[in-house]
Amino acid sequence: MRQWAFIAGRYKPHASPQVPAMTGIGLRRNLWTAVYSLEQKKAYESLLEQLDSLNSDQTPATRTSIHRNIDKLPNKYDLLGYLMRNDNKSRAQHLLSTMTRNLVLINAANLYIARSYDLLASENDMIFEHIKRMIPRTLDPRSKKLLRRLDTNRPINVMVAIYRMAICLDLHVLAGQIIRETVRQSLQTGMGSFLELLNYHNISLYIDLMCVKHPQTDVQDLKQVFRIVSLYDMAVTKHNSREIKQIPLYPFTSSQITAILEKASSSKSTDTELCGLVIRELGSKLAGNGELFSHYSSNTDNKTMTEIGYQNSVDEFLSFCYKFIEDRVSRKDPAAVYRTWRIIEPFHNVFYNSALDSMNNNPQNGYYYYHVMSKIVSCFSKNKRYRHMVDKLVMNLPIEAIKVSPELMASLIYHSARTGNFNLGNILMDQYTDDTLGLPTRFSPNQLSALLALSLKEGKYDRAQEILKFAKDNLVRFDAIEFNELVRAALNDKSNASAAWSMILAANAKTARYAYNSYVTHMMDTNKMDFDKLKYMYDHAIAGVSEKDANFWDYWTLNYFKYIHRKYGYRTGMAIYMRSVSEDRIFDGLDHYKYKPNPYLSRHTKVTLRLSDATRPFVLRDIFQLAVSEYKRAVKAKEDYTVKKEAVKSVSLWCYQEYKQLGFRESDVATDLIRTINKKSRRVGDHRQQIGDSFEERFLTNLLEYEKQHSK
Repeated sequence: MRQWAFIAGRYKPHASPQVPAMTGIGLRRNLWTAVYSLEQKKAYESLLEQLDSLNSDQTPATRTSIHRNIDKLPNKYDLLGYLMRNDNKSRAQHLLSTMTRNLVLINAANLYIARSYDLLASENDMIFEHIKRMIPRTLDPRSKKLLRRLDTNRPINVMVAIYRMAICLDLHVLAGQIIRETVRQSLQTGMGSFLELLNYHNISLYIDLMCVKHPQTDVQDLKQVFRIVSLYDMAVTKHNSREIKQIPLYPFTSSQITAILEKASSSKSTDTELCGLVIRELGSKLAGNGELFSHYSSNTDNKTMTEIGYQNSVDEFLSFCYKFIEDRVSRKDPAAVYRTWRIIEPFHNVFYNSALDSMNNNPQNGYYYYHVMSKIVSCFSKNKRYRHMVDKLVMNLPIEAIKVSPELMASLIYHSARTGNFNLGNILMDQYTDDTLGLPTRFSPNQLSALLALSLKEGKYDRAQEILKFAKDNLVRFDAIEFNELVRAALNDKSNASAAWSMILAANAKTARYAYNSYVTHMMDTNKMDFDKLKYMYDHAIAGVSEKDANFWDYWTLNYFKYIHRKYGYRTGMAIYMRSVSEDRIFDGLDHYKYKPNPYLSRHTKVTLRLSDATRPFVLRDIFQLAVSEYKRAVKAKEDYTVKKEAVKSVSLWCYQEYKQLGFRESDVATDLIRTINKKSRRVGDHRQQIGDSFEERFLTNLLEYEKQHSK
């Protein structure tokens, strides 16, 4: 089959043709070429004949047949440009008169972009004559008035008309392409000659169009909005560096910020990439007007309309961020919490933190902001990598905050117990009087749990006994999380290990379930494995803990792997892991499914566990770390490490493949593994470059290459 190749311009068509896949689109000599099949070639020849018949004595072709032939062409969005480049202006003129309105706009825009707005006056006039006919039935009165003031002899002003009609016709893909390509052109030649198109009003029209809710495309719409704004700001920044007259960066309006947040909220909650993009981009824009937020107040009597609108936008933005932080805390993702907090931290000045009647912090919503702060404090305090952030949070919080927020008070006291900062705990307690909350019991269960943890940490056992007696006298019941904190606080002091076990014996399985795992960890850390206690805890867990409680069973499984790795080595852990996830294993027997034997009391060669997708990465990470540690010890001791080196290669490749089966991206696998074996890369804020010839660097550099060689 003979093929025809026509130069279709330097740019791709703005959108994919609404026809079946083309036989080929190739890039030849940096120009896009459309490759025609035999059927498409016939359609093109028929189209040329029909266009010629419009200006002859022949029977004129029908618009329907012309449209049908145009739809068959692979370069239908650049057909006008092709005819113009081949000096077929008469055919191009006939083509414009027969095309649909949308096709005229798309073809004209592609021509102007491909020519970099450098058209002959006759070409520009011809196109505008056809564009002008569509203006009355397309544009709104305001746009019509604007176009009457523009000099349409300049190609950029004709493009303004095309752009405005694309907005009115909801051709957002075309409008976005016009802005993107014009910005790219302005970056090369300067922005001055494109200001009629590249200005605040035109960009705002595009953003308003893209901010309309559309659940199927909300994610892509928001990404395009921020891409366009970023390109516009880039062009403005370059223009301002050259010109005396300055142009401001694009500022989102209050209505646009509200619409963007609504679109982001309507998308899937698991789309952390989108939420992170919205928080990062809007945070940067809003922070640019930080002086309007410096004196935050819910009293708007003395504020201008600009200040009121800006404050409301920041409140809505922070509310979105708080919800995202709560979601990330619940999913145990402190890194995302940290990144988000660093973006919104500048808005949390003394005035905002002290406001007790703001949109995000008032009695009606239970002081939501302080509630979120309690979760941030707990999240950072539990992770040594981010623990230093708590001190910064406390410095900017008013002492009155703990009087209205029991959760914030409890999280800060827990932090005092974890870090041994008894001065902070004493300051908090000095502010807490009997009538603070107006409750007859004075303290909530979570607060009592925090106070008990602090008392045990300080070694004030008499006060701990008073707290326990108070809880018993007032029938205060602790939930599983609070009870676990009590047991962990007792286990922090080795002399209280027996007291911790007595507390576990006195509680039912529903309350003590998380404390079981804490006690197992304590036994492993002190090398005092008591199998009678393990049997007691496992039997009660089987009887009283739901199989769906992933927080308990996942942690129990991880503790067992930790025990196996310490006693038998990582190879045994690998064997158990592979046996547990194998899809083609033979039936294990009724005892595994019905009776669920205690793995600690079973032979490890017979143990098969149910590993959730959330548990597997932690097990793989531990196996990989142990294999690397063995290799490093052999190298450091100057032993023959050939065998251990091969073992590391084998284990690393196995871990890499298991990660990929879990759906991890290659870059995420590499990042996760390097942080597992390199402490420096885990430090927050540490941007020092690693030594280029370190084992970690060489391993990550060659990991993918090794997999390719291994698979041959």
